[in-house]
Amino acid sequence: MESTVMFKRIGARARAADRSKCIDSAFSQLLGHIDNNGFTKASLTYEWYGASWFRDSSMVVLGLLDCAEMYSSKNPEKYSEAVTNAGKILDFMWLVTAENLHKISAANTLDKDSKHFKALDNHLPARVNPKGGYFSIESNGRNYSDQSEAGKDSWLRQYDSIPLIFIATDKFIEAFGQKALPQRAVENIRQAFPETIKYISRVYDTPCSNAWELDWSEMHSYTVASISSGMKSAARVAEKLGITADQKFIASKAADIDKFLESTFIREGILCKSAKINGKLSYTDRNMPVDASEIFIFSLFKPALPAEVEKNTIAKIESDLFAGNTLPIRFEGDTYFTGGRWLLCGLEFARYCADKGNIGKSGKIIKHIESRYSAYGMMLPEQEITNVASPKGDPDHYLEKNGNSPISDLAWSEAEYLRAVCAYSKRLQVSGIAALSKTLRR
Repeated sequence: MESTVMFKRIGARARAADRSKCIDSAFSQLLGHIDNNGFTKASLTYEWYGASWFRDSSMVVLGLLDCAEMYSSKNPEKYSEAVTNAGKILDFMWLVTAENLHKISAANTLDKDSKHFKALDNHLPARVNPKGGYFSIESNGRNYSDQSEAGKDSWLRQYDSIPLIFIATDKFIEAFGQKALPQRAVENIRQAFPETIKYISRVYDTPCSNAWELDWSEMHSYTVASISSGMKSAARVAEKLGITADQKFIASKAADIDKFLESTFIREGILCKSAKINGKLSYTDRNMPVDASEIFIFSLFKPALPAEVEKNTIAKIESDLFAGNTLPIRFEGDTYFTGGRWLLCGLEFARYCADKGNIGKSGKIIKHIESRYSAYGMMLPEQEITNVASPKGDPDHYLEKNGNSPISDLAWSEAEYLRAVCAYSKRLQVSGIAALSKTLRR
């Protein structure tokens, strides 16, 4: 009996050591994406992801915040690296936002139904180069620049960027205080605050490109929920930084957006992924389509929706997109890189499950990632290619152009692993303490 207990303890210590190594590797891999000025490459291996997306960068900040909490008591050097790099990324994003304030201000003066309003040059682009301008690339002897999208209703017109910057900033200040935020970032937040609040408060009910750069003739539940959450975070940021803000307006508008989300996207108790501008849901059959990005609605954005809607939607995602697999496809019919299973969505689900106390589901995903990628130093891909979701294959031949490999070394995937494993480890600790306490009371 004693030997059995001893072997169990040895096994637990070995697993903990292996996990600690995976965490350190993922952390190191993630830091490699971040330049000195806070510019964060989405991928270090896929040339078309050489830009910095505000969405990805904000998620990296959130991953670094979780790492900082984890390292705070056991590794001061890594703790400092996490805080410093998170601050650099926020500084870069707020600098670029401030430099694009004239575009945001222009959008605030235009009729939302006008063709001019829809042009990218009146909005913050979803991705930028290291200097904060339009991303450009030379590939196979041809030059391409996002500047060519400026006058279009473009896939680069996305509305979750500013809300996510506010969310990341809010959580950074909450964790480390205002003084840890670079002073330039504070000044740019103050400068940008009035126009950015006005902007996100008025664009939520207009079509834009969704989380996957698709369907920019529709509204998306992920985007609407991100704006609601961003409004709430902005209110807290203003209070913490002493920025004069109409708190009643912000709270009222965030509540209105939550109501809009509920009234526009729910069908038979399920929050669907998209809707037309007239409020009709977007579907071509009797199914209720969902998107794996909706996991972030319930794990990060947390709008005021009925609990039953969350339960039903998560169940729908599990049945239709996970379908018994460890990782989900993005949505039915996805053809990007032949439509694989997405690490970042699966890992966010692992974080969601950990927060809900379901350590079994959470641990299964985390262990799958560690077992498959620890040998690669936790350099994580965007997806695992399975070709189950897209019977028509990859019409744009992205997989073929990338040497028949998925996009690898994706910062967002690596950040999501860190967010998931931190939440999982914290829940394990809480569960262990609770179990010990229950045993002692017997």
